[in-house]
Amino acid sequence: MCMYLSGFVMSFSVLWGIVKLKQTRFSLGLVLLIIIPLFSIFNNNHEIRLAEQTVTTKPNVEADFKQWLGDRMDDSTYSEENQLPIFLIAAEGGGIRSMKWTALVLDQLFEAHPNMLKHTYALSGVSGGSVGMVFQQASLERKQDSITKKLNASISKDFLSPVTFGLLFPDMVQAVIPYPIHAWDRSRWLEDSWLYSFDKEFESQALNLSLNDYWNAPGRDLPNIFLNSTCTETGQKVLMSNLDLSGEHFENVIDLDNEIAKKERNKGIPLKTAASLSARFPLVTSAGLVKLEKSSMNIVDGGYHDNTGLETLTQLATMIMKATDKAILAKCHISFILIKNSDSPDFEEVESSNFLIDSNAPLLTLLSNWNNRTSSSLCLMKGHVETFSKFGMSTDFSMFELDRSVYVDIEGDRVYDGSGEKIILPLGWYLSR
Repeated sequence: MCMYLSGFVMSFSVLWGIVKLKQTRFSLGLVLLIIIPLFSIFNNNHEIRLAEQTVTTKPNVEADFKQWLGDRMDDSTYSEENQLPIFLIAAEGGGIRSMKWTALVLDQLFEAHPNMLKHTYALSGVSGGSVGMVFQQASLERKQDSITKKLNASISKDFLSPVTFGLLFPDMVQAVIPYPIHAWDRSRWLEDSWLYSFDKEFESQALNLSLNDYWNAPGRDLPNIFLNSTCTETGQKVLMSNLDLSGEHFENVIDLDNEIAKKERNKGIPLKTAASLSARFPLVTSAGLVKLEKSSMNIVDGGYHDNTGLETLTQLATMIMKATDKAILAKCHISFILIKNSDSPDFEEVESSNFLIDSNAPLLTLLSNWNNRTSSSLCLMKGHVETFSKFGMSTDFSMFELDRSVYVDIEGDRVYDGSGEKIILPLGWYLSR
């Protein structure tokens, strides 16, 4: 930041001196005000990267579930009294805090309950939750001792400095250049910092593989993944998954991989790019430009649509209920799990805001509504679970939530504040090493 500010002042002073020296009547500020919006039509350098892939087809989501269930259902073991457990896990967004929280909760869950991974059908992530899911699932490729330690180290690096540098220097210069320089895209700097950190700990380039190549590789049996994003132009939910989502169960949803395949059959979205597309929060990162067969779109954070990932799990559960024979469904129990990152609003502590309320009310309401969406999604999810039960599908819903009255010191010991007040847990740098 200091380098940026000092460089900005120096550059502006030199340019202003040149302008004054030539005794021109044009204002430098006015020139920039004109050329930056004009050049933005031509210089969008945020086009996403694609990776060559060998696996070019994806299993249909309905057919995949039937096969997955058939591989696990044993008539001699499971019955209406002893039901087959099926887990559907969502991870809420929320910066690097959500990334770490999601990755470590999944790691501890699957370590404490080894059979749980086999019985988890799907993971639905948003923003930082998506990044945590990708890191944790990619770490399973190594199958070595001390994965937890390596995973924690890989997600404890400072990922904000590279993207901040990319924003303040190359991307700022890009604004006054009328053609795109893709290497200057700050989101690529963030993606590459993830790859570098993961490769340093696991000696693996897995994050460079396409999502399809990693998840659908022969012999690899992982939970299916759904990374949630949002289309800027239409507001529709965008999903990146190892499954084909075409059909009635995912109406009004853009299957990004399918759309890209219409233009680039042998190319797919790299894992690091898929994770970042779910976590694109302008202005920190950029919207991801995706060029399709007949058009293009910009992709931003999945939290703009639904920050919990529960909507996608509801669509999956509806598909399961409609596509599964009732007699077989009676032998199954579906557990919805939310890895919750946000704090629940406390309505009893709300204080009215009277400062310039006429002008501030629209923005304040918009932000408050955004923050309250998680609570609304939780209420809807609980209602869906009750509805599914009435239609004969055995379900339950639970959450893993951060204990906000405790923090962990440098030795790893849990330390309680003692005041009884909730601790504000940071989103970014304080969570890096």
